[in-house]
Amino acid sequence: MKSHAKGSVKGKIASLFITILILLTIGAIGYSQLEGWTYTDSFYFTAATLTPGGYGDFIPSHTTSKLFSMAFSLAGIGLILYALAIIGSRFYASLPTTQHIQNSKKKEGHEEKEKIRTLKDFLRKYTKPSAGPYEKKEDELE
Repeated sequence: MKSHAKGSVKGKIASLFITILILLTIGAIGYSQLEGWTYTDSFYFTAATLTPGGYGDFIPSHTTSKLFSMAFSLAGIGLILYALAIIGSRFYASLPTTQHIQNSKKKEGHEEKEKIRTLKDFLRKYTKPSAGPYEKKEDELE
């Protein structure tokens, strides 16, 4: 079921990518027809309009171009933000949760305690207790 959810997000991202390419193409054709710009200049202006990188080197000069820019900007920027939200949610969902991290630390701590307990049991079983620093050893008693 989890892979199905991931697949639907991948599908949304692919659909949004295609939609953004279509939007960029519509903008490039629109500005080319309305302003008489080349397709390269129109595509550049379209991309600059939809992202924060507007440089001001191309400016619509006709009233219809300005109206087209307003509608295009509202639709395009909304779509770009939606696409970023979908991609961000996919990234966020792939991060481990705080509970997962805490459980992992508890498990590691439990495993370490178990290793220490096993080592202590081994040492008790296979080693003789040594004399303390103030106790005399058996060979020194005679």
